[in-house]
Amino acid sequence: MLRYKLDNGMTVVLQRSTSAPVVACNVWVGVGSADEETFEAGLAHVHEHMLFKGTTRRKVGELAREVEAAGGHINAFTSFDQTCYYVVMSSRFFETGLDILADAVQNSSFEADELERELEVIQEEIKRGKDSPSREASLKLFEMAFQEHPYRLPVIGTSESVDSFKREDVLAFFHKHYVPENMMLVLAGDFEFDQARALVDKYFKDFKQGNYVPRERAVEPEQREFRAWTGSAEINQAHLRAGFHIPHATHEDIPALDLLGAIMGYGDASHLFKTIQREQELVSSIYAGAYSPKEPGLFMLSADYQLPEAPTKEGARNDVDILSAIMTEVFRFRHICPSHVDLQRARTIIESTEIYGKQTVENQAMKLGRSLMVTGDPNYEQKYYAALAKVTPSDIRRVAREYLTPENCTVVLSHPESHGSIDTAALEKAARAGYALASSQHQTVPIELDEEGFVRIEMPDGPTLIIQEDHSVETFSIRALSMGGVRYETAENNGITNLLSNLVDKGTTQWSATEIAHRVESMAGSLHGMGGRNSFGIAMSGLSQFFESSFEVFAGCLLDATIPEEEFEREKRLQIEQIRSRRDELGTVSFEQFYKAFFAPHPYSMLTTGSEASVSSLTVEDIRAYYKELVRPSDLVIVVVGDVNAELVQQLSERYFSGYEVTEGTAPEIPEPSELDGARLVVGDLQKEQAHLIVGFKAPNLGDAEQDALSVLNAVLSGQGGRLFYELRDRQSLAYSVGARTIVGLDVSAFVIVIGTSPEKLEQAYAGIVSEVEKLREGTITEEEVGRAKRYLAGSHDIGLQTNSARAISVGLDELYGLGYKRELEYGERISAVSLADVQAVVDKYLTPEKMLVSIIKPKETEIRADLLRN
Repeated sequence: MLRYKLDNGMTVVLQRSTSAPVVACNVWVGVGSADEETFEAGLAHVHEHMLFKGTTRRKVGELAREVEAAGGHINAFTSFDQTCYYVVMSSRFFETGLDILADAVQNSSFEADELERELEVIQEEIKRGKDSPSREASLKLFEMAFQEHPYRLPVIGTSESVDSFKREDVLAFFHKHYVPENMMLVLAGDFEFDQARALVDKYFKDFKQGNYVPRERAVEPEQREFRAWTGSAEINQAHLRAGFHIPHATHEDIPALDLLGAIMGYGDASHLFKTIQREQELVSSIYAGAYSPKEPGLFMLSADYQLPEAPTKEGARNDVDILSAIMTEVFRFRHICPSHVDLQRARTIIESTEIYGKQTVENQAMKLGRSLMVTGDPNYEQKYYAALAKVTPSDIRRVAREYLTPENCTVVLSHPESHGSIDTAALEKAARAGYALASSQHQTVPIELDEEGFVRIEMPDGPTLIIQEDHSVETFSIRALSMGGVRYETAENNGITNLLSNLVDKGTTQWSATEIAHRVESMAGSLHGMGGRNSFGIAMSGLSQFFESSFEVFAGCLLDATIPEEEFEREKRLQIEQIRSRRDELGTVSFEQFYKAFFAPHPYSMLTTGSEASVSSLTVEDIRAYYKELVRPSDLVIVVVGDVNAELVQQLSERYFSGYEVTEGTAPEIPEPSELDGARLVVGDLQKEQAHLIVGFKAPNLGDAEQDALSVLNAVLSGQGGRLFYELRDRQSLAYSVGARTIVGLDVSAFVIVIGTSPEKLEQAYAGIVSEVEKLREGTITEEEVGRAKRYLAGSHDIGLQTNSARAISVGLDELYGLGYKRELEYGERISAVSLADVQAVVDKYLTPEKMLVSIIKPKETEIRADLLRN
């Protein structure tokens, strides 16, 4: 690019481009409607119409005919700050185009008859504008937002001002402003610099310099109170406009404000489109963006909509509701930082305009001229895009907080007469209600990590959020949990939680199952649903460099799962196949029988996968309704552990999980478990080489004080160094595997001893188990055994919590069940405090052979004595 000045003060800018044999010639005049005196309103625009209407050399129509005869086109436009005249020609006719343009801006004749006719044309243009309710609403916004600055006036002028113009007014304006020192010639295209300079000198060297003194514009005072205007007309659609004062084009905040506009309201992926237009279906169109001219401008919102035919009926939306909903989403940006995904989308949108603008020399000339006229800096565009690249999510929130306030807001509403009377006080109340709601939903909670890197945050009307920063490895794990699981199921829908857990990541309104899988795998992550005995949830793990993108997918699947019917049918078929295959597994069949006998009628009597009959009866509507019932943001516990920033996690959680209506869930009535009044025997048949024996006793529930002592007892009995292994396997050779375990529940629990043995050894195995229980009851446990068990439990627990995912699920479940999120982290201390007396007390209370359930699965031909439990 070459930039220089002629002796007469005219700025010339040459930009050579050989991509096509085309040249664009622009003359920019540093006068727009904002430079007009009150009595001149619209004169800059009149010149736009008149300069191509004839000169001292060319009659009316000849300029356009010459350009079109060479295959080019000629046009002009007027703005607040400048007027531009341009000709685009094939480079072979470059000189012709430059000659025509130079003639127009220097020698326009402004013939009286032609001026009179053109003023009538402008009157028609004004009338056409008045017939556009959308345009009128936008003009009214500027009129209300600017009280002193001339941006408040329409560029085109008014019918009255245009009607008052005489030829001498036009000529006076022309001679005052159309002087070389107030003009810039921009040439872009296929030419040689020497050739272009010679032609410029030829056609502009005799252009006489004036003594130009720019008009001093009025300074707009700071807006300190909400402004509004409302009016009705015979129109079918309401037009809502809002504006917030922002700085001039070269202010350091403009790149961030441009990005805020793109994130908030540009395109189908923007926040306002997704929330207001698509999800809430309140408007037919919505837009947000920063208008930053030469002097301070506006951050603008635009929405058009139609109300239902009966807008006054209870529950129907109205104008005030729509404004409040929009303002809530707008003011939400004062409290949240956008994701890097949204920021990059916005940056790409803005940067792409620069790239696409390079496709034609006409656009190149326009971009270059506008930039120089507004900023005066030939390198401003490069500086702007460099600044754009440095904008962070925190910068977006900062400028939103700076400029998006009710006191800095002007609202204009043009609505159909059928909407009734709407006063400005109602508009202000709606805007402030949106401001208050957004603030209440995003109350800033100070992030203070404890010594272990944890912080717990209760989001207003949202989930409980637990974060642990651990930067030792560049990974993270997220868990979202709600009450649910088998405990919330019935015999009729048993297996529904498990089925939902396999469907929650199989499609949202934004992504298909394949797209979700591709996004997750492309980030080297994992995503899956979870369904257990007491809860439902979704889990995601991945590399911390992709945390924000991962969180977006995680939140989308959790809150926006569509449960596609084809995916439902596929997963349902797979689950039924899994149920059928259970009969092949001796251990599964054995525990299924034990659960039914021990826990009935409590839901713990059922398996998580359900029965073939219950799963077969489920419909996709059942799953969708169950999903909506379980996943309520206010009932969720969300845990994020790993190489993350707690403040960012909080901001993302507010972004995705705030603003939802709080509704009461309907937890099912859970039947009380039956009591074991005596020893009971249940027997089932399965043709396998081995038989399976389970001896079960009632046990402490999750969170009970006795649970830790029972864990120590379990360790005393289990493992290769445990009593059961030593006595029943090593000494009596009754089994390959034998051990004890606790089946812990919220309402009822079981402590079981399990052994797989040959059918002919069943009675001996049962006798051996009963004998070991009797030894325990006789007080034979030693301090050494308890000490060894405690060390094993504490050590294995520490090993188990090494990974982010293990800590996330442990912390999350304890918080969900009301036990305190650090309960598992204190496990070692609690276990260390267990004494031999505590263990013996648990044995005496729970391990009573008079109150036990014995469950046996055996080959059909193996007989079991009816009086087995009496011995």
